Amino acid sequence: MGKKRSRNRARGSQTARAKPTPALAPVPVPAQAPPLPAPRSVVTLWYLAAAITVWAFGFTIMRGSDLYWHLAAGDRMATYGGFLHQDPWSFTFLGKPWLDDEWLSERIYHWWVALFGLQALAWWKWSVLVATYLVLMRALHRVTGDLLSAYLGAVLAIWVGEAFLDVRPQLYSLLGFTLLLQLTLGRPRPSWWVPVLFLIWVQLHAVFVFGLMALSLLLAPALVRGPAEERRRALLIGLASGAVCLLNPNTVTVFTRPIRYALTSSPYRSLGEWLPPFQPGGIYSPPYPYMIGAFLACTVILLIRHASGRRQPVGLMGIALGGLTLAMSLKSRRFVSLFGIAESIALASTLAPWVQWALRRLEGLGAARLWLPPLAALTVGSILLWPYPLHSWAFHYLVAEDTFPVETLNFVQANHIEGKVYAYYNWGGYLDWRTQGALKEYIDGRADMVFDDATYSSYVAVLNLQPGWLRAIEDSGADYALWPTHSRSGALILKGLLATGRWRLLYEDGVSQLLERADRPQRTHLAATPESPWRELAAGSADAELLRLSQAEMHYKRALEMMPYFGAACVQLMKVQALQGRIDDARATAARCEGIYPDRPKYEAVSRWLDSLAESRR
Repeated sequence: MGKKRSRNRARGSQTARAKPTPALAPVPVPAQAPPLPAPRSVVTLWYLAAAITVWAFGFTIMRGSDLYWHLAAGDRMATYGGFLHQDPWSFTFLGKPWLDDEWLSERIYHWWVALFGLQALAWWKWSVLVATYLVLMRALHRVTGDLLSAYLGAVLAIWVGEAFLDVRPQLYSLLGFTLLLQLTLGRPRPSWWVPVLFLIWVQLHAVFVFGLMALSLLLAPALVRGPAEERRRALLIGLASGAVCLLNPNTVTVFTRPIRYALTSSPYRSLGEWLPPFQPGGIYSPPYPYMIGAFLACTVILLIRHASGRRQPVGLMGIALGGLTLAMSLKSRRFVSLFGIAESIALASTLAPWVQWALRRLEGLGAARLWLPPLAALTVGSILLWPYPLHSWAFHYLVAEDTFPVETLNFVQANHIEGKVYAYYNWGGYLDWRTQGALKEYIDGRADMVFDDATYSSYVAVLNLQPGWLRAIEDSGADYALWPTHSRSGALILKGLLATGRWRLLYEDGVSQLLERADRPQRTHLAATPESPWRELAAGSADAELLRLSQAEMHYKRALEMMPYFGAACVQLMKVQALQGRIDDARATAARCEGIYPDRPKYEAVSRWLDSLAESRR
């Protein structure tokens, strides 16, 4: 026995001497050591710092075009019960199939608004975001053992996805993804709660399909290399997760629609939110290119560590998930937020050994070395959050409420206007919510869930003023046309319709015009809208158009008295003050506007405009 062991040691020694020098030189990494233990109070401080910092990234201004038809759907289900399988709102596809694969999200919206009010959806968004990235931090903390690396990974993840975080059910998919990581990543065995997660996720948002793809990667190590019991467990969890997704009102169709959408050349993919991230148009994330570079650098470092014997299985899983979501995000910017979450695994895995090494070098500071990093993180998060309003009325900005035809719909409701309307695509959902079918639109943001490719292509031809656009509107059968007035194409469309003599102006304000077919019976009396800040804004815009600047200023001030956070009224007040030559007053008003809700690019442009106006008056 002793001789055998001696021979084995000798053979092992010879083998070691015979090994060639590795092609990749090992990256100098500090020796692995157990993570520094942190008291519960320090851990709590870290999560508080993370919550504050994440909250500061929850103030993206994005027009809530889809939010409103989700609200309308939730209201309709609450009124009539059951699920929505047929279109109730358009005149083009009325009564035809509607694949409503986000029904539970819409029910939650209805319950939330019924309990807390519409503006409280700001708190819904902030709650989901904070929960999402705290769960991500928890998962990263567990797999790296380091709180600072987990914090940085979570913050960088939300930073790269910040531009896409609007008030929409897609936030549930971000939460679902982080919960999936928490239930599987770095655990000895995946949790049996995974199928329960998918049972809920499939009712909330279509990106559960990506979740199943991610689950297959997360279970792959156990399925390929695990012992028999682990393979059985992983297989059962995977099969159960896929099976429970069939327990939804649309059964297998929820699988086929997103796959078909991804693999076909649907014209709906020309929408700005679906374009590739480096193609002009649509939403853009400034940190995205840099985070791609960071992810690729971390991939190289982790692979070199792996080749040199410093194996980090979780880091390799981060490479796999990051690579999958990077490919998806390069195809469509809608997936940039998922990439941010996935690549944080590789980032945190790369940083953790260095952070632990650095903290051990600070042993002379005693307990302070554990307290100083979370205190610094809390300070940074508080500074980032400080300029923003922590009030429910932030909803007004989060969804860019003043870009919607609010007062136009007040006019519609005051005069009981019903019929078919050819409306701006991004306003379709708002019409669904405000009129619940009294005005039936040509198309809305439900896209291919209801409407076919030809309907959308015809709308795009109108939007782009392609030959035949006028006939497309008139042949649609619409009784009304509703379009924004401050876009170039919108102004030309409205002007072109009026120039035919077959349409007449029914209502206009600073946001939109509502036209009516001239062959419809003309109304002898039009009721005024109720008193509101929106009516004052419309009156101010009418006076400003006629250069009655002092009267316009009075209306804008009244609107702000009624609604002190009214962004559009504040900006318009600044403009009429500047046009009257009162540049100092205009600057003070601009500072007031920015103090209500900071938007640096917007107010930098305002400042430049005021400077140029002041210069021209000298």
